Amino acid sequence: MNRLFPAALCALSVVVIMGCESKPALPEGPQPKTPAELAYEREKLLREAAMRIEAVKAEKRKELLAYGAGRLAKKKLSGGAEPKLELEFEFENVSDKDLTQAQGALQVEDASGTMLKNIKVPFQMDIKAGKTVSKSGKFPYNPKNDADVKLGATKLSELKITWQPQMYVLADGTQLIAE
Repeated sequence: MNRLFPAALCALSVVVIMGCESKPALPEGPQPKTPAELAYEREKLLREAAMRIEAVKAEKRKELLAYGAGRLAKKKLSGGAEPKLELEFEFENVSDKDLTQAQGALQVEDASGTMLKNIKVPFQMDIKAGKTVSKSGKFPYNPKNDADVKLGATKLSELKITWQPQMYVLADGTQLIAE
């Protein structure tokens, strides 16, 4: 038994020594990240920041909607050599404060949610508290553009129209900005 013990101890020593020589020791502390890991983390941070910014903008737009909103009141397709889409817009001031300006965009979608047009609409006029103002405009109509054709052919009641407020100016000069 005494003869086996030194032999077993010798074999164990060889395994331990050989094991240490064949594997490099790991450095202590955090390991440097690979370029792929760094790129992934950067993209993740950028996405998170963009989501936070969009959430703040959405909250500000919601606050502006408490003052009023624009809408598409009428639409008509005019014929001729250069057909035009005639649109009438309204802005209703539902607040108790007078406005001197309301800027925003109307997003026009069909019933399936397909975006047809995004129309910037500036109401640069006095809008008394509790009152509605209107303005109209003519826009290019391209009969070769599917979105224009669909917008021209679809009844106003069948369109989904969303007001996206951008800036309101109160009569006292205060600017409320959503973006």
